[in-house]
Amino acid sequence: MPALSLPISGEYVGADICKVELTWRVDHYEVCLTLDTGLENPPMKENGQMAGADLGEVNISAIATEAGDSLVVSGRALRSVKRLRNKRHAELSSLIARSKPGSKRHRKLMKSKARASAKLHCQQRDILHKASRQAVEFCQTNVVRKIAIGDVRDIQDGIALGRMANQKISQWPHGQFVQYLIYKARQYGMGVEQIPEDYSTRTCSCCGEIMKYAP
Repeated sequence: MPALSLPISGEYVGADICKVELTWRVDHYEVCLTLDTGLENPPMKENGQMAGADLGEVNISAIATEAGDSLVVSGRALRSVKRLRNKRHAELSSLIARSKPGSKRHRKLMKSKARASAKLHCQQRDILHKASRQAVEFCQTNVVRKIAIGDVRDIQDGIALGRMANQKISQWPHGQFVQYLIYKARQYGMGVEQIPEDYSTRTCSCCGEIMKYAP
């Protein structure tokens, strides 16, 4: 089989390309390039304060520093986009179920559903990039050296929260937001650490004792 040859933009000609990947993005393929720009991130800050970030499904993140300064990054735009996408998917899925597989109408509806997913993917990526930039710039302004984020990666493991709640949690892009936050913070010399949230609401902030109920 002959090698696959793909043209790239002129701005990448002569660049130090480390890796090339052909990835599937909802309804189309994309060529992803990993480039070595030659630029190095600044060394990790040794001085400054800590900041804690709590991730949420309603608000993307709530951040507070040791000095008491705080920022809430709203997630209402992202929730609106996801609700519209779910509504559109439900309508198209109903029409697809009533169409004949392999027919022209069936193919057309499948393409429309893929386009709806692709549009959400782009909108979500844009919102999360702006949200992570807002969070990092807030930390930079307040001279933060390290951000501690609540680790919610296993929030849904082995738990049934109901149909609606399960849908919200499964579509919660906390991992994508953390990924964007980490590399943006690194550009300012700030570290990011994910902290387990087990028993955090029942742990006394003064003595560290785990109470039977939340204090």
